[in-house]
Amino acid sequence: MFGETVELTLLLAAFVAVGSNIELKFTFRESGPTYSPVGGPIALAIVACTPAQAMLVVAVGYLFGIGTWRRGARFAIETAGIGAMTAGIAALVAQALGLTFASSTSTLIAAIAGATLFLVLDAATYAIWYQLESGSGRDVVSYFVRTAPVDLTFTVIAAALAGPSVDQPLVAALALTLSQVAFFALYRVMMSESRYRDQSHHLRDTFGRYVPESIVEQLADSTHGVRLGGEEREVTVMFCDIRGFTTWAESQSPEHVVGELNGLLGALAALVLESGGTLDKFTGDGLMAFWGAPLEQPDHATRACSTAFAMQKHLVERARDASLTPFRIGIGITSGTVVVGNVGHEDRLEYTAIGDTVNLAARLEQATKELEITTAMSHETWSLLPPELQLRCPESATVSVRGRTRPVLVHELAGSVEERPAANGPGLHVL
Repeated sequence: MFGETVELTLLLAAFVAVGSNIELKFTFRESGPTYSPVGGPIALAIVACTPAQAMLVVAVGYLFGIGTWRRGARFAIETAGIGAMTAGIAALVAQALGLTFASSTSTLIAAIAGATLFLVLDAATYAIWYQLESGSGRDVVSYFVRTAPVDLTFTVIAAALAGPSVDQPLVAALALTLSQVAFFALYRVMMSESRYRDQSHHLRDTFGRYVPESIVEQLADSTHGVRLGGEEREVTVMFCDIRGFTTWAESQSPEHVVGELNGLLGALAALVLESGGTLDKFTGDGLMAFWGAPLEQPDHATRACSTAFAMQKHLVERARDASLTPFRIGIGITSGTVVVGNVGHEDRLEYTAIGDTVNLAARLEQATKELEITTAMSHETWSLLPPELQLRCPESATVSVRGRTRPVLVHELAGSVEERPAANGPGLHVL
């Protein structure tokens, strides 16, 4: 019944027991196919051992699989039973076909046939079982179809390497061990490349819409990547709002309103991206942006202030075009610690900044109306600027901010542009 290959049977059973506790996932998706290094020893048992021994190899090996026991004793026992039955049938078919490891050609044929027999029979048996249990046999077949290429490739190579030594169990075990080591090395290389491709694709998809292409390229090439779940960063935050736009829009056609809004916001957003900033969101007739994330920028405060200067200059130049409506804007800027990361639903993520620094920037933008200035900047941002820029940002006032017990010292980001009265719109007021 057990023939003369008891030692080989025990070694193969040990290999299956160890391999059934190793799960290598060839994709980062949870539903993706996985590979466990059990195919090689099973294929050897099917061809070189008796049907009873092949059944023993699979049954013992599967019963030592921790993953199956986590789903309950019944599931573990049924899985081992199905695997043993499949291996026994495959061994009987292999005997009937006269499969052996007698020569290099027959070894390759036997490895391919043994592996294919087990996979096909295993898939069919599980499909019937799942169909009877839960009516989802088609899902099982689909899963086996996805995993078959990997299983067959690795199994055939392992069986072909160890097959010629089945009459020397220790040599066969050494060949299996070496093949598994080679597979693990290949797996690490494949996963490293896959991780790089997936990370690059994810970063491009995540950040490509609101950071400059140059930063996306740096992120894609970065070896440390970026923590997408959320992290604390020192940044400078800007809120920019178009003054009087809602009142003006009430007397305009929808097409004209959208055209003017897209033109102005598009130009302001382009200035943010040109300076290496992250365009967080459009806020109706305004925008939010920040500098210092996802890549660190030591000069984030300077970049933000330079962008504010550029925005003021753009409005002056825009006002010279009689075909366009001249608008005023209000800008609030502050620096500090925020949490940046992806928030929302897995199907609708938004990379954004959250924290008191963000709230203060929004409050400073609102304060520009009362202070009658274009850009209000906190002292925290002012202290990070180089001396030549600090001279252009005198103290303007102290303002009370909701949520803060102490008044906030505000600096005016003053430019060298002049006020130009509005001809046919809410007016331009750039200081």
